[in-house]
Amino acid sequence: MAKRNSQTSTKHPRYIGAGEFKSKCLGLMDEVSERKEEIIITKHGQPLVKLVPFENEIPDLSGYLKGLLEIKGDIVQTPAVHWNADA
Repeated sequence: MAKRNSQTSTKHPRYIGAGEFKSKCLGLMDEVSERKEEIIITKHGQPLVKLVPFENEIPDLSGYLKGLLEIKGDIVQTPAVHWNADA
């Protein structure tokens, strides 16, 4: 389940054509960084890439896999299987 970054605006992203993006690229990059808003760049009317503000935070991964893993059996006790580690 993807989480929305709390610093990114919750408004709908702005769409801009690739040609316009090419001519305004540096200004749009500054705008995205300052306003914390996403811009979707389109080509022939189809979404192609997303310009998003850089996040210098390390995401919190605690509980990320909760409910996805299942422990079967005893994870502390070693099984009664003999094997040769030098082989």
